Amino acid sequence: MFEGGGKRTGSPRSRGPAFAAVVGAGALLGAIVAAAPASAIIGGVDATEEYEFMAALFDDKGAHMCGGALVDEEWVLTAGHCTFPEEITVRVGSTDHTQGGSEREVVEVVEHPDYEVEDVSDDPDYELSEYLLWNDLALVRLDSPVEQTPIDLGEVSSVPDSAVRVLGWGMVDEFGEKDKPDMLQQLDTEVVDPERCAEMDPESDLCSEHPTDEAQACITDSGGPLIRGEEGDRELVGVVSRDGDFDESPLCVGPMVFTDPVAHADWITSTIGDETSAKTPEPVPAKGVGHVRGADDHRPSDFERG
Repeated sequence: MFEGGGKRTGSPRSRGPAFAAVVGAGALLGAIVAAAPASAIIGGVDATEEYEFMAALFDDKGAHMCGGALVDEEWVLTAGHCTFPEEITVRVGSTDHTQGGSEREVVEVVEHPDYEVEDVSDDPDYELSEYLLWNDLALVRLDSPVEQTPIDLGEVSSVPDSAVRVLGWGMVDEFGEKDKPDMLQQLDTEVVDPERCAEMDPESDLCSEHPTDEAQACITDSGGPLIRGEEGDRELVGVVSRDGDFDESPLCVGPMVFTDPVAHADWITSTIGDETSAKTPEPVPAKGVGHVRGADDHRPSDFERG
């Protein structure tokens, strides 16, 4: 347990992976559906806006795996645990992740310097969990700028009772029995007290929970944006990271941890500024030249208990 002094808080409760409920990838998806049914945005509706900053990340086999947000004409902010494939392709600016918008290859991945995959497999307090995530952010650089307008980072962090909206693609029921939609889903929800989420850092993360306790983000929503404000004046205030409780069922609905980009604004802006001033490299595999790691490489399947 981590607590006090603005550090990690929350009491560990016995359950499956502390955060893997929100990761994506084709191979992982099948394993999760078999072992612990999951989905993406549950209880959402089709997108009502263009959300041209919205990004879809695809793995080296072309499977949709994560979301992201365009924060600069050639940079997308996503979750650190979304950067495992050898190659990543990004589609920006389309509510249909199968077509439209701008498609780019990723030429560089920069994980947050304090991104940590904490191994708790030998900790008796975590009977089913093997890993926890901290500072779960990464910036991916596109091979050329896009014409879509980036979303601004929030100027201040969201506080409990703030109205927010989460965006993502994926299956829309708790047990993965329905097809994943091609159309972007949105869910209006709210920020809640940090104590509602287990194992989070209130200085780095946000906790969000739907008032009905029957709607939430989940698998393949990882890295996607939590936004606030009105249409035409949206701000990025969260990045989908991990499950916020350890209840065995339901897997996804309930509290969810979002990494707070406002708390990491200095790293985001400095990375974009420093890297963009350099010469644009040729497209390379994400784990090859130009891949800057902040923690040991892990595939999402490393975080699953079969």
